[in-house]
Amino acid sequence: MLKVMIVDDEKPIRQWFEFILRDIPDMDIHIIGSYPNGQVALKACETELPDVIFCDIIMPVMNGIELIRQAKERYPSVEVLILSNFGDFDYVYQGLRYGAFDYLLKAKSDDSDIVRVMHELQDKLQERRRLENSGASDQEEYSHGIVNQLIQYIRENYDKPIRLSSLAQKFNYHPDYLSQIFKQYTGKTFGAYLTDIRIEQAKYLMDHGVSRVKDIAAMVGYSNEMYFSTAFKKSTGMSPTNYLHRLKEEI
Repeated sequence: MLKVMIVDDEKPIRQWFEFILRDIPDMDIHIIGSYPNGQVALKACETELPDVIFCDIIMPVMNGIELIRQAKERYPSVEVLILSNFGDFDYVYQGLRYGAFDYLLKAKSDDSDIVRVMHELQDKLQERRRLENSGASDQEEYSHGIVNQLIQYIRENYDKPIRLSSLAQKFNYHPDYLSQIFKQYTGKTFGAYLTDIRIEQAKYLMDHGVSRVKDIAAMVGYSNEMYFSTAFKKSTGMSPTNYLHRLKEEI
């Protein structure tokens, strides 16, 4: 079964895709949601992760680019199909860079294009699931070695921009494969593990006298101080400033 989410601020477009997807005879497709913007769609992903998201580009509240970015960062295995208009090509290119599978032009695509791309996705997902179900001991041992390489790379380069897609290219593996085996062996997503290492290093710096939050953020790989503060508080239960104040009180 393929779980599909449709995200477009135009209700007729959502209805069209839902009608076509439900009518593909040789595929088991379950429409898990139809949403008018990226924000509500991303929230829905938390409770029932889709296999495929059909995603418009220009939407209110949260546009398609931000949805793709956050969805691929949090759920690397999800596949995204961009729905675009003729003037959206710059956005389409950006969405593909964030990991979208392909795009469809709403004005030129017909029913057969939707069916075609769903078959392509089904083949890709089935290949991934063989890979997941292979229980050979030499493959498990091999995967463990790859994960150790990733962990070593994170610990040596946490202060630099790191994306799983870039590491997949560097080590010559598919990003979905790396995401799956990393979660299997560490119990955490790649992004969560990277955040833990960065917060661990940030606390070390604070414990050893570095007191400017902006500097600490940059030293552990965050170009945005606010994003760092949010991640720090989520991990430790307190803001970086409060953590520093507590250290001063303990001296």
